Amino acid sequence: MLLSMHLLLLCGLTLVSCQFPCQCLTKTALDSKTCCPVGADNSPCNSNSGRGSCLTYTPGTTPYNDNTMDRRLRWPSGLWNQVCRCNFPYWGPACDWCHPRRTGPTCSQERTVVRRECRQQNCTERARYLADVVLSKYTLSTWCCKLEKGDYTNTSSFVYSRATVHDCYVAMHNQASRSSPRMAGQSRTDLAHESPCFLTFHRMFLLYYQAEMQSLTCNPNWAICCWNWTMDTNTCGVCNDTMAGKTMPDGSYSPESPFSYWKVACSGSTSSSGCQETGPYCSRANISRRGDSTCAYPTPKDMADALNRPVYDREPFTASALNGFRSSVEGYVSPDGNRAGNFMHVAVHSCIGGNMDWTTIAFNDPIFTHHHCNVDCAFAAWMKIHNKNSTDFPANNISGCHPWDAIFPFVIITAHPEMMVPTENWGYTCGYINDTINNYYKFYPKP
Repeated sequence: MLLSMHLLLLCGLTLVSCQFPCQCLTKTALDSKTCCPVGADNSPCNSNSGRGSCLTYTPGTTPYNDNTMDRRLRWPSGLWNQVCRCNFPYWGPACDWCHPRRTGPTCSQERTVVRRECRQQNCTERARYLADVVLSKYTLSTWCCKLEKGDYTNTSSFVYSRATVHDCYVAMHNQASRSSPRMAGQSRTDLAHESPCFLTFHRMFLLYYQAEMQSLTCNPNWAICCWNWTMDTNTCGVCNDTMAGKTMPDGSYSPESPFSYWKVACSGSTSSSGCQETGPYCSRANISRRGDSTCAYPTPKDMADALNRPVYDREPFTASALNGFRSSVEGYVSPDGNRAGNFMHVAVHSCIGGNMDWTTIAFNDPIFTHHHCNVDCAFAAWMKIHNKNSTDFPANNISGCHPWDAIFPFVIITAHPEMMVPTENWGYTCGYINDTINNYYKFYPKP
């Protein structure tokens, strides 16, 4: 009954996905280049409460000429010069959230949530998790708006709308994954893939999503569950109606799955001009997958081979970079680092297929977070095995992916190397990281 009521409400509204604080997309905010949302204490960035300040942010020196006015580059100065800078332990677009490793009314309590493998949840936990994810699809975000029309070369063309929590993250990933005319001479195509940014962007992306879900569910210990696909051989072990949804032979979801009702967000996006829709909510296509459920998933040996790359990334810092951990775990290069193809992360997207096989709309599938949670766990394991830290993020010539570049599209200004720290610094840990590390040493024993 509740699901039916949500669907009726959505069919009567033209809801679209979102990505930026709504207060930052008004004409006044864009003209003044200021993104300092007013918080609960009625001051920008909750400054009256001492949580943050509205400050000018100056990006680092950039060694390339930005001739196309792609405002995603030198982020956030293409849209805003002034943004909130939060005082620890506060975080969030208006410094109204707790930092991920803090909780409580004044953010004074330390916390570390555990991202477990989805199959480690008991029946009650699975049901609660599933209900929470469904809730995110049908609940309007309290802060986030989506660039519906317009492009990053002309802010006067912007048209934005509110949307649901889940669709907000469809749009975030969509806009970070869009090609840029400025990048036409480079082999990479976006700000989140095929470069050193891949792991750092997705770590920040999952942190944002997890924080939003903790707020939505009023559960400060809510954590993404991971799908360790190295446990599977030829079928997806979490593709059932108690977890990520069962896939039918035609690629649709089982009628017993709540995801069978979900509509594709950003369904009309075919260029870099915003996260557009094909029409009213109920006229859009349902989310879908590849009908054939059999596929060769990456193996424990594949994971060990990828973890055995001691260097984070190598020149040319693109999809074709050989013998680097990032390119091997992303999967455009084989786990042993020696040849190009579709492996690891990329292979899993292809195995699921459908929306997951289309980068700009992949987050529509609820399995996306489970998949990338496992990739992030591999990232954490690699850092522990090789004793890596933020200094190992490489200097490179990739637009938007320099060590000093802030991660687009987040208004919590965070440079890529800040993600290369122990996950405990960000308030979470991978519940099966020791299993991943022990598996590595089975194939590559300690000297």
